[in-house]
Amino acid sequence: MCGRQGIALRGHRDSGPLNIDEPLINEGNFRSLLRFFLKATTLSGDESFKLARENCSKNAQYISWKIQNELIDLLATSTRNLICEEIRHSQCYSIIMDSTQDITKLDQVSIVIRYVVINHNESSISIKESFLGFFVIEKHGAQDYEELITNILVKLDIDINKCRGQGYDGASVMSGVYSGVQKRIKDTQHTQH
Repeated sequence: MCGRQGIALRGHRDSGPLNIDEPLINEGNFRSLLRFFLKATTLSGDESFKLARENCSKNAQYISWKIQNELIDLLATSTRNLICEEIRHSQCYSIIMDSTQDITKLDQVSIVIRYVVINHNESSISIKESFLGFFVIEKHGAQDYEELITNILVKLDIDINKCRGQGYDGASVMSGVYSGVQKRIKDTQHTQH
């Protein structure tokens, strides 16, 4: 539910046992939803959820911040796999990429794929843009960006030869006519035919 609604799971303090009483601090949406479910089932007379939580071992409650992060990672991987499957079945796609620094001064590249989905059963065509993720980059040369893009596409099993467009910022390292990332990607496509 949190993922579908686009709301954060974790709060400021999300450790310790989960009890039915509201805490004084924000434990986050995930733990609040569990608390709500615990109260609702207890009030309805169904004590099975409460008993299961009380009788399970402490390391099988699945409420720690580490488990929440693992759940988020699993859901992100599953969602990315579904998106990549759609991209693989599309006739063509475009890469949209930009780089930025995060709060820790770590340089990251955001990669978005824009692609066409043809539904033959419904005789419809839709254009989608899907965010594939942030990827760390240490060096900022055209070759470094090209390697990053090609490595990501290979890892996700997306055919670079279906790439029909590239969108970058105006930096010469990206759009340079002779040795920019855009030119390098085009050259990579020609060598793979």
